[in-house]
Amino acid sequence: MPPSLPAGFTVRPVTLDDVDAVMGLMAASSLAAVGEADVTRDEVVADLTRPTLDLTNDSWLVHDAGGVGVAYGVVFHDHVERVFVDVYLHPGVDDDTYRLVGGWLVATGMAQLRGYLEASGRRSAVVSSGCYREERRQAGLLVAAEMRLARVYWRMRRELGPADAAPFHLPPGVTVSVPDLGNEAVRRVCHALATESFRDHHGFVEESYEKFWEDAGRPPLYDPTQWWLAAVDGEPAGLLIGDESRADEGGGYIATLGVLARYRGRGAAKALLRTAFAELVRRGRTAASLGVDSENATGATKLYESVGMSPVITIDFYESVLHV
Repeated sequence: MPPSLPAGFTVRPVTLDDVDAVMGLMAASSLAAVGEADVTRDEVVADLTRPTLDLTNDSWLVHDAGGVGVAYGVVFHDHVERVFVDVYLHPGVDDDTYRLVGGWLVATGMAQLRGYLEASGRRSAVVSSGCYREERRQAGLLVAAEMRLARVYWRMRRELGPADAAPFHLPPGVTVSVPDLGNEAVRRVCHALATESFRDHHGFVEESYEKFWEDAGRPPLYDPTQWWLAAVDGEPAGLLIGDESRADEGGGYIATLGVLARYRGRGAAKALLRTAFAELVRRGRTAASLGVDSENATGATKLYESVGMSPVITIDFYESVLHV
């Protein structure tokens, strides 16, 4: 990897005044790759205000010799055992610039993560990074950093219409309710459902009750009116969490959907989805989307297809083991 940026290029940490600049780079990258600006301002704000993110040391905004922002890099280390490096370059840069600047960002991010790992006392961690399937230059950066394709994720979407707001019959034994998130016992049920229903999923890292709510309850994405609990035969069985991250584009986003293994096949997940779709239509939204592991072992992709959702974007996740 190059020890420094190309001549004339400069770098500085990202600040919260750079939200629009960062969003612009991410939007340009996705627009060139998949034909749509696959990012919203709220998502960028949520990322840059993570409690564990030290913008001064964990983020980089690169400008070319003319002062134009051409690249953005960031590392996330919420969990020391699984960490992330994300790099975005403007698609208009030439191949040499892409390789040199992108390579510098990946190498710099890896070095920063290695420092966190060493400080934690751990000897190794899984480091991940994602890119759109169409971003061959981005994939080349990750392969050059000795990362390998480990998983394929889909962004799935369904167009919504008035029929989705019509009443529907719940399956036998299934009920759906909006939880009282001001109630400590209910908050603990939500944490338990989110933990246990995802325990066998790729990349799962268990979060404490406190960490779960630190993440889930942060603005601007937190919306307690888009949380639903499903019960089966009176017992807590599943949880759906929606947020407003896609409101700017007239859509809704399902951030989390999990059902305990012993209650799968009873229709709880589909009931949660149909409830969320109905609420989105009432809010005037025209589509619902979510992200899913295409190799999900619980049959999630088939579930989403059964309610009319289909893959619209493919995101490849590369991984390697970082050692100290």
